Amino acid sequence: MGWARLEHLKKAILVNMNTARINPGSNASPLQLGASCDVCAPDLDALLGRIPALAVAWRSLPRRSLRKGQTLVQMGATVASMWRVERGLLRMYYRSEQGVERNRSFHAQGHWLGAGAPPVETASPYAIEALEDSTLIEVSYALLMGWMAQYPEVQSSLLGSLDGIFARQDQRVSELLMLDAALRYQAFLNLYGHIADRLRLHHVASYLGITNVALSRIRRRRKDA
Repeated sequence: MGWARLEHLKKAILVNMNTARINPGSNASPLQLGASCDVCAPDLDALLGRIPALAVAWRSLPRRSLRKGQTLVQMGATVASMWRVERGLLRMYYRSEQGVERNRSFHAQGHWLGAGAPPVETASPYAIEALEDSTLIEVSYALLMGWMAQYPEVQSSLLGSLDGIFARQDQRVSELLMLDAALRYQAFLNLYGHIADRLRLHHVASYLGITNVALSRIRRRRKDA
């Protein structure tokens, strides 16, 4: 039953690529919103404490070091791994044919991130770039699937995480379509308040789909309120 549900969710990720415009009512090109990957991996912190063999395997996983401004994944690249941020800060973003970038999400230490539709090997609809010097732990999809077959706890946790992907995806689309800029900024603070002071103004504005000037006005009004 668990494997059947996993296959169903994997197929749903591939076909459920929602679209949303930069701002409701704008004439900008639609943005493809693929599966979010804030939590697209098992809660290995808890699993490592319960499964010694898994803990040993985890310690042997490769690390990726990125300098600030270095790209981890290019748009359109085939992705067969996911990563956990050991230190640093990264962003996922889209780039239009006109060269306009739009931030999709941000990931700091302790966060999981991936591209495309984990654990399905697909082309990434967005790029991943380091905003700070960063170190990542890399887990290949093949290894993850092997763990799922060997350790039922991993399979169960991944299914729950895939559910979380859909929940966050729906929330993000709703924010873009239904909330005005001020409320989108509040939603951003609710999600990223713990790292907001590490993000440049233009990156936050890009995430919200507004200009730097508009974001400065929102911040000023909040400060004066």
